[in-house]
Amino acid sequence: TNPGGTDLAATRTDTDLDGVSDSDEILVRGTNPLRADTDGDGLMDGQEVLLGTDPHDSDTDDDGMSDGMEFLQSTDPLVPNGRRPFSGAPFALPACIEAEDFDYGGAALAYSDTTVANEGGAYRPFERVDLAGDNTASNHVSLGWSRAGEWLTYSTSVATGGYFKVAVRLSAQGAGGAFHLEADGADVTGPLTVPNTGGWSSWQVVDSPPFRLEAGARILKLVLDTVGSSGHVGAFDRLCVVSVPAPGPYGGSPHALPGTVEMEDFDEGGSGSAYSDVTAANEGGQ
Repeated sequence: TNPGGTDLAATRTDTDLDGVSDSDEILVRGTNPLRADTDGDGLMDGQEVLLGTDPHDSDTDDDGMSDGMEFLQSTDPLVPNGRRPFSGAPFALPACIEAEDFDYGGAALAYSDTTVANEGGAYRPFERVDLAGDNTASNHVSLGWSRAGEWLTYSTSVATGGYFKVAVRLSAQGAGGAFHLEADGADVTGPLTVPNTGGWSSWQVVDSPPFRLEAGARILKLVLDTVGSSGHVGAFDRLCVVSVPAPGPYGGSPHALPGTVEMEDFDEGGSGSAYSDVTAANEGGQ
């Protein structure tokens, strides 16, 4: 340490000038006398002592926001602040939602993760959700190291009730993973299977059957159910919730039998419900 440094009271040595003397850091608090912000949360150790937050824990109240972020936003870093949308406002559906933009609120409220740290260390390092940097992902970040029983929530709003589907951009090194989507606690998609895409940065889109959402605030939950042959469910890039026609007969009425049914007059309802096609577009354009 540096005996020439002083603390804010200029009475004791304070090498890192964080407001806590070197002797207090070493003997009393167990913080790093060479690093002004031991836990890297944006608050100096001396500030944490004054606020009553834990200088060893970047998120003292475990609500998903670092102590420094709460200080800047004038929320209490000692009291969990409940679920909050990541961007400040719910996603207005239809919309594409980055998998990594799950709600604030911390473990057991905004997400559940089986590990105690962000294994990839990317994007939201103070959370336990495992995020990786990946230049092939839409926001250069993906959800990885996914295990059965984990889940994440996303605050959304629906202006007009109707039918939707979710198109999930994902990847996997091996098949067998499965997941589903819930809305306000109800399973709306049923099990969705993760294919072998050929690599963690080789992305494919998995579409759900159509489901109905009523107008209003809706909490969507991505639930990871089964790991595949890789030992993980898959890597997730984003979820696009898109409007689809209501399931039912093309033209509004069932075809009367006996009778002639044109092949192109298949039911309304979209991919996974009214039809399945191995290409992403109408190749004939008609």
